[in-house]
Amino acid sequence: MWVWMWLIIIHYIASLLNKFRIIGFKMKNSKIEGIIVVGQRWNNLLVVYVYCCTAMGASLVPFSFMTLWEMTHSLPAATFGAALILADGGFLTLTQYILLDPPLLFFIMASVATAARFNSYRDKPFSLGWWGWLLLTGVSLSGSVSVKFVGLFVVLYSLVLKHFVARALCLILLPIVLYLVYFYIHLSVLNKTGNGDGFYSSAFQSQLEGNPLHNASMPLELAYGAEITLKSQRNGGGYLHSHLHLYPEDKAYAHQQQITTYSHKDINNRWSAQCNNCTRILANLTI
Repeated sequence: MWVWMWLIIIHYIASLLNKFRIIGFKMKNSKIEGIIVVGQRWNNLLVVYVYCCTAMGASLVPFSFMTLWEMTHSLPAATFGAALILADGGFLTLTQYILLDPPLLFFIMASVATAARFNSYRDKPFSLGWWGWLLLTGVSLSGSVSVKFVGLFVVLYSLVLKHFVARALCLILLPIVLYLVYFYIHLSVLNKTGNGDGFYSSAFQSQLEGNPLHNASMPLELAYGAEITLKSQRNGGGYLHSHLHLYPEDKAYAHQQQITTYSHKDINNRWSAQCNNCTRILANLTI
């Protein structure tokens, strides 16, 4: 898709050049014979496409120099690598024709070069240069995929998906499974009651052997005179607790018995359900 957008733009520019009779392209039996210069119209616009592919191929040299420089910061190494690309006969031949390979190589090399430049800003995250080269890397990658992404699916499993699955299994799934296994073993072995079980909920205490709540039947209705304990439902919540100490004199509720919460089991956590105004209630029931 990307390459066709570029070709449409190039075609429009070439049409303007053809209108003013600047350059032309002579064809015979679908083969290029030569360039027709000023004063003659084109037979077609393919020559501009050839120039575009050649320009993209020529840009591989500075891109390779930029990549090696950012990776090594060695001028001889960057120059030598760029010279190898410049003297490569395969690249020279490939970029002479109208194929998908020149724009594909252009965007791939641009992606590598901009990514290497972006990596040089790792000590300056979120700076202007960091954002700029990151955006250029994304644009170059979009161009690579838009030109020709058939080869992407060949290496997608081996380079991306395979590594992602391996890391997901070993670093995400395995820790979660082992975490649950440890808890299962812990709860299977430590199934007796103890001094510290008061920190846990009543539902959890009912599963501990030796606990007063273990397999205890809970009545739906509360009778007067019953002895109960009240515990907060929040994690780590304490029992409703009281003792003989009174609130200080300077408090509005002075001379009243202190009522707090207490996390440990204690005899002062026990409460008795008593009837208030039982005489009046019985009188109403009699009537």
